[in-house]
Amino acid sequence: MSSLNLLTPKRANERFAARVNKTDNGCWNWVGGKTVKGYGNFYFASGVYVLAHRWAWMEAHGPIPDSLFVCHRCDNRLCVRLDHLFLGTNLDNLADMVSKGRQAKGNKKWSCRLTEKQVYEIRALAGVSREIARDLGLPWSTVWSVWNRKTWNHLPERTV
Repeated sequence: MSSLNLLTPKRANERFAARVNKTDNGCWNWVGGKTVKGYGNFYFASGVYVLAHRWAWMEAHGPIPDSLFVCHRCDNRLCVRLDHLFLGTNLDNLADMVSKGRQAKGNKKWSCRLTEKQVYEIRALAGVSREIARDLGLPWSTVWSVWNRKTWNHLPERTV
C-alpha cells in the first residue's frame, strides 16, 4: 500500500487541524511549514504541497476557479479561518491591499535597488545622464524615474 493511499481526506483533515492555532485575536494561524513569502504550506500527499489557506477554502467550498485567489480579510498570511478568507481576482486582491495601505514603498519593496540616501543624491543632481546612471551602476530609466519623481515620490524633499 503506497503512502498516498494511506493519506485519506479524513487523515489529511486531521493532520491539517493539528497544525492550526486558534488565537485570541480571531485568526486561526497555521503553525506548520511556511513558504518563503510567509504563507502556510500544507503537505497534502507525497510531493504535493498546497497553501494552507487555499486548502481550508477548498475543503469547505470545493475547487477554486483558475482566475481567482483566496484572499485574507485579516491580512494575516498564516490565517486559515474561513470567515477571514474570500475569493477574488488579482485586481480585487490589489484593491484590498491599497485600500488598507499595505502596498510596499521605497526600500520595503522586494524589487528595490536604491536606498533613500541614493534617491536624495540623484534628486540633487543638476540633470540626469547615462554617464551618471552608469557610475551608479543603475539603468538610466531608474535614475530618470527617480529624478523626475515618477518613482520614490512618497519621499519628501530633503530639508537639510
